[in-house]
Parts: sequence; C-alpha cells; structure tokens
Amino acid sequence: MFDRRLARRFNHGRASVRAALLLTVPALLATPLFAQAQPPATAQATSGGVADIVVTARRRAESIQDVPLAVTALDRESFERFQPRDIADISGLAPSVVIDPLGGIPGGAATSIRGIGTFEIEKTNEPSVGVTLDGIFIGSNTYALLNAFDVERLEILRGPQGVLFGRNTTAGLISITRSKPRRGEPVSVRLSGTLAERGQQDARVTLLAPIGDRVAIKLAGFTLNDDGDYRNTFLNRRAGGKNILSGQIGAKVWITDDLDIWASYEHLRDKSDLGATRNLASNPGQGLACALGQCFRGALNSPDLRNIESDRIPQTKATLDAVTVEANWRTGIGTFTYLYGRRVSDEFRITDADASRFPILWFEREQDERQSSHELRLFTDAIKGVALTVGGYVFDQEIGNTTRNRDLFPFLGSIGATGPLTFSPDFYTGSNQLQNTRSRALFASADISITDQLTLNLGGRYSWERKRFRARDALPLSQFGGFGTIFLQVAPGVRIPFTGAGYGPFQTGENDWSRFTPRIGVQYKASENMQLYASYARGFKSGGYNIRYDTTAAAPGATVPSYDPETVDTYELGLKSEFADRRVRLNAAVYYNDYRDKQEQIIAPNPATGGLTSITIIQNAASVEGYGAEVELQAVPTDGLTLGASVGYNHIKYKSFRADIDLDNNPNTTIVTDNSGLDLVRSPRWTLAANAALTRPVGPGELGLAGSFRWLSDYFLDVRNDPRGKVEAFGILDATISYELPMAGGRVSVSAFGRNLANTTRLNSFFQIATVAAIAGVNRPRTFGVELKFVY
Repeated sequence: MFDRRLARRFNHGRASVRAALLLTVPALLATPLFAQAQPPATAQATSGGVADIVVTARRRAESIQDVPLAVTALDRESFERFQPRDIADISGLAPSVVIDPLGGIPGGAATSIRGIGTFEIEKTNEPSVGVTLDGIFIGSNTYALLNAFDVERLEILRGPQGVLFGRNTTAGLISITRSKPRRGEPVSVRLSGTLAERGQQDARVTLLAPIGDRVAIKLAGFTLNDDGDYRNTFLNRRAGGKNILSGQIGAKVWITDDLDIWASYEHLRDKSDLGATRNLASNPGQGLACALGQCFRGALNSPDLRNIESDRIPQTKATLDAVTVEANWRTGIGTFTYLYGRRVSDEFRITDADASRFPILWFEREQDERQSSHELRLFTDAIKGVALTVGGYVFDQEIGNTTRNRDLFPFLGSIGATGPLTFSPDFYTGSNQLQNTRSRALFASADISITDQLTLNLGGRYSWERKRFRARDALPLSQFGGFGTIFLQVAPGVRIPFTGAGYGPFQTGENDWSRFTPRIGVQYKASENMQLYASYARGFKSGGYNIRYDTTAAAPGATVPSYDPETVDTYELGLKSEFADRRVRLNAAVYYNDYRDKQEQIIAPNPATGGLTSITIIQNAASVEGYGAEVELQAVPTDGLTLGASVGYNHIKYKSFRADIDLDNNPNTTIVTDNSGLDLVRSPRWTLAANAALTRPVGPGELGLAGSFRWLSDYFLDVRNDPRGKVEAFGILDATISYELPMAGGRVSVSAFGRNLANTTRLNSFFQIATVAAIAGVNRPRTFGVELKFVY
C-alpha cells in the first residue's frame, strides 16, 4: 500500500463512533419520556397542494420553483416512499438520468445525465457527474453511490454546474442533504429495520437531541447486510453480498443568535463482496485457452445470468472516515458560510478479472485516498435588487495505488506460452501509482432584478488545477521482472530458479490547467405561479493522467503524458409553473449541449501481455453534440393522493470520434478509425417515469399505497457498442403498502414492499478484456420485504 498511514490518521475516532452507537440504544429507549411529537412541516399538509421543496441548488435555500435550472428534488417522505437502499434504486426517476452500481470499487457509481457520464473505477479518472454529501464534493467514484440513509433531501441538477459547484460537473450534479439538529426543536428519533429476500437485514437509527438552548447532538448509524443476488455454481455459495456498517456523531452549537457551527465525524466499514460479475462467453476460459491452442477447457455457461462460475469471490475490505464542519455567520451585510470536508478511504479489494472457473487472472488492489476541501462564501442582498453569492474554494487530494496481477503468468507458463520461463504459483506482476491534485477557484453569482418580473442571472468561476503523477511497473519479463520465483529452463529437465527483479524506476508527470466558466441567464416571472428562463452555461472537467500508463513501454525517465480538459457549452430554455390552486405542477426544459475535447475511455489491447488482456485509457478523442427535452408533472387531485410523471428525450451523438478501439488489432500498432457512428455509453433516447401515492385513514391509523414505474429505452454499456453489452429497453415496477398509527407519542409503521415486481433482468455493467472475455454485472432480481419504522 502506498501510504497506509492515510487511513490511520482517523483511527483514533473510530472508538468514539462505536461508543456513540452503544450510547444510542439507551438514549432511544429513554426518548419517549422526554420528547414531544413534532409539528407538521410540509407545505402539502397545510395547503392541500403539491409540496413546496426547498433546495440549495444555488448554494442558498430557495423554493424549487424559483430556481432557473432543471432540477429534480425529493424530500424525505417522497424519497423513502421508493424504499431505496442506495441512489441506484431511483435510476430513471429523473428525466435523462441513469444511475448504475459500478462494479470493481466499493460504493462505485456509474451515473449518466443527458447521455454524459464517466464509468471508470480508477480514482484518478474523475466523474462527469458531481456528487456532494452535505455540501462536500466527493472527489472520486468510491462511495459516490450514496446509501439511502437519513436522506432529508435529494437534488439532481441536470446540465453543467460550473459556477457554484465547479470542477467535474459537466453533466450535472447529485446532492444529498442529511438531517441536522435545529434550534428549538425537541428530541427526534427515527428507527427502522428491514427484512427481505436473500438474507437482507438492514437497520437504521437517527437521534437528534437538544442539550440546553444552544447545543444539540446527532447520533446515527446504519447496517446493510445480505447474502447476494448471485449464485456461484463453481464454489457453491451465494455471491455479491453486502456487509456494511456505518456510524455518525455530530453536534451543532449556536454560539450566538447569529453564529452557529455544525461538526460531524463518521466512519464506514465495508466487507462486502465486490460486485459479482458474469463472463458472457458461452464457454468461459475457452477464449483465452483457444488463443493459446488449448480449446475446450471450460464448461458451458448457465443461461441464468445470475449464476456465475468465478474461482474467486471478488471482495473488498474498505474503510471511510469523514469529517464535516459548517459555520454560518449572519451579519448586517449578509451570511458568511464556511465549509470544511475531509475524507480518508483505505481499500483492499480482490477482483477475478476473467470471471471464470479457471485461475487465469485476478487482481489485488490497495488504494488510499485522502481529500480535503475548504469553501468560504458570502450571500448578500444588501444591494437593492441584487442577490449576490461570492466565494473561494480549495481542494486537495492524494491517491495512492498498488496493483498485483496474479495467476496470469503461472497459467501461461503451465501451458508453454512463455517459452523457457515458468513461474511459481505466488508469482505476480505489479504497479504503483501516486497522484496529487491541487485545485483552487474563485466564483461569483448574481441575480439582478431589472423589473419586478425580469431578472438577469450572471455568474462565473475561475478554476486552476495542478496534478502531479508518479508511476512504476514491474520490469518486463525480458529483464526477469515481477515478484516471486521464475524458473529458466536451460536444458531438458534442468531449470534455474531466481527471484523476480521487481519494479522498474518511477516515471513522472506534472501539468496544470485553468479555465473560466461563465453562466448567463434571464428569468421572466409571467405570474405568481409561472416563470420562464433561458440560460447559457459552460462546464469544465479537469485533465489528468492514466493510472494504467505502462511505464515499461516508455524510455527510462520519460515524462508520463497527460490528457487535456473537456469543456461543454449548454443552452437551455425552461418553464416552472403551478396551477389549479397549486394542485398541479408542470416543469419543462429544452437544451442543447456542445462538448469539445471529450475525454473518452478507450479499451485497447495490452502490449504487456501480447494483447491477451486489455487496458482502459483516457483520450481527448471526441466532440459531441446533443439536444433534448424534459417534462416533469406532479399533481394532488384530492387530499391524500399524489401523482407524478416525467419524460426525457435525449438525442446525443458524436460529431467526431477518432481512436483505435479495435481489440483485434496488434497491441503494438495503432490504427485510428472514425467511430462517430457509435452511440455514447448509457445514453438512452427516452426515459419515462410514473408514480402514485395514496393515503387514507383506516381505523386508528393511516393506510398507504405507493407505486412507481420507470422505463428506459435501449442503450450500450461500453464505448465499442459491443452487442453483448447492449441493454434492451426495460421497465422497473415497484410497489409498497404500509400502515401507520400513533404509538408512545410518536408514529409506528409497517410496510410490505416489492422491488422489480416484473423480475426484469438486464445488464448494469459490461467491459471486455481483449478478445478473450466479456464481463458483465446484472441488476437485482424481484425482491419482497418488510420494514418496521418508528418516528418520534
């Protein structure tokens, strides 16, 4: 591991989390003696109309209907109605949004908005869809697939968010806000437990409690467990199971009436199986064996995509420690806000790269990541007719990676594919990489009232970023590289053993980039409940380095090449409206996107293995244009009945895409071709969603019925548009029935739910290893379960 100390720096806090979780139980048991039922808070409860959700899409609290952006938002009640375990369970709910789990890393997310996303497991290849948790930007894909725990509000912002959220938000942003104590509110408790098929056992607890008038604390935790959705027929066990435990402790202090500080620490431990995968080849292992003249080694695959035959269970042992600090100071000129975030992750993971019953190739990966960020901003409306936000942002990140590639060369040696060389079973090749990122930015955004109805939106951000990269690989076999024992046959039956020579020298790269990303827009308030808006915005995604850069193929001391930033210009027209006495809400948007120097993930034969395996690298290989339309409808026809629907149409295509993506080519040659006729990854032309929720008083309590349906048209999962990685159009149907009644001063509910009721089976990940294997992941099957919840 590059620097295991990174994760140890927070170890002293883990004991406090465990203690907090232990203290939570008696606190919860005591709560009914002191707490009072909370007053109703939703707009729907008081007005009979569609609930008015307050969002922070522009770094300040405002109604979703006042924001001149394409935003989908769910409050706690709406979010929990879908019974999600993580945000992938709401994929397709917002127009033109696809969220899949990304196998290969713990908590990885493969998210696409309006046909643009990043689907790479490496931390150095940053996502195009930004993710923030309590305002803190998550700098890599690890644990970007946020768990559905204590979600007070979910916001999905479509289109580049280059002014207020900055780097790596060219496609959009997903923001989750969790609960915090509020001054003057009584003790609040939320307890829930879930039992479902295939051994699912989840538990969640949140306690918010005041300590006097100026201090309040938060204790929270959750655990997710199941046996997995796959069956490993070779090892005769289930695979893909979850084993996650997390705890959070926080406190909010009101130093004065105008100054408050919130601080929290959380720890997450993950011992889950690492995204079980299926080799789609009809005879797994045969492809590689045939390439080496050893055909028909394997057995035919089961037609059930959830039956796998890996000789190893992909697993992870990961920890994540996070600290968040937020301070708000309300002054005569405006409100100053300071945000500090620190995240440290330590991962060890095992991946069966060939996903077959044969010991052909598996990886051990150790990764450490440390990120810290500071943001200081001021919001003021002291100038008449102007609402102004200004601020600065600092982001630092260090990523260390160690990879060990096992089994491949012992396997090749066993069948005579390496000439006079054979290898001990423990022999492996490996690589080390280290990347440091420094990012700095200044930003400003102003809403200027031209008239009572017309507002001008102006904003801009200047971003500067520097990355330093170091990499080294095991020496090529011609220099007897690698780790372990190598045997050289010098005569028939005579072998000379010697130790692998290990790593070659480090090669380095350093580069910096800067961009100005403006936003210009106008809002026209046609009436109290209707506004029109038009905007132009630019997004910027930083350049970087390929973590899989092969140093053995370059001259000693060579500079590691970098790829450049990508930018997007977006033009958008939108409508926000409510009518029928606020019982109907209709929002719509049309847009045009123009991407330049788009960073594409190119899968190429690996020269280090003669093309038997492949590598994924990033190149500025493409330009892209897209246009589309989105409509969202919500209605409350009668009290207790809520209806929702959305539709997204997205037409996106390459204007140019020139790269060598043919895995059949010689790995030592490059043949660039025109690939502009291909579809972009995870870019369905249509997304449709509909949902309904009905509540009715029955006996002493309330009966609830809820259902949702999401449909996505077909799309591809890899850049080459391999037909095996094509997802045909599919729909997902979920439903919940619940009964809630008052108990012990609070409310208790029991719910029965069914997810994926039609038992739709579709791929959610796909990648190809040269011409010898096609590895895929599959969505969760139909799942029935029950949840018991207590809210006080």
